[in-house]
Amino acid sequence: MSSTLEYNRKIYRDGKSILFLCKQGDINVWDVANKSLRSRQWSIRLFGTEEEYWNEIGNSLRDVRGGMLQRAVGWSDFQCFDVNEYVSLYRSKLLNAKPLQSAFEDFSFSYTICLDGFDDLKWQAGLLEFDVPYLEGFYQKSGKLQNTEELIKWFKFFPKYFWKDNQKIYIRITSKKYRQ
Repeated sequence: MSSTLEYNRKIYRDGKSILFLCKQGDINVWDVANKSLRSRQWSIRLFGTEEEYWNEIGNSLRDVRGGMLQRAVGWSDFQCFDVNEYVSLYRSKLLNAKPLQSAFEDFSFSYTICLDGFDDLKWQAGLLEFDVPYLEGFYQKSGKLQNTEELIKWFKFFPKYFWKDNQKIYIRITSKKYRQ
């Protein structure tokens, strides 16, 4: 059975909005280019309020208790989190959160939208807002979010991740700094 490893986490805050990024990977998945390193990537765990942030941490505690969420130690080792240690870590991260705008100094945010049909009216407004063209039976567009306003606008209309049959909406996060 595979467990998830947390490598790093970044918290950005702007007023009531919190952007929670986490670099993670599976224990048994190795990088193709460098077989001595586990595969890992940055993902958005949450864009929401402080209450939603603590709900996300609370949901993760089930995996911490069950040993399914562990932390990376060094290049190839890992260690189980203690529940109190996990909560303390995220309390500290929230207290030391950087301004939301600085997320664009550390990362680039690329998005992809590919929908062949949908039933969510909220998405329809988002497709208009992001000027997504209808081409060959699909709404399709890829691009970059350039600033905080665009990021907030994105989460107003779209989920952090959606993938079903011929429908995809997601953000790819790339670190601008090599060792994050």
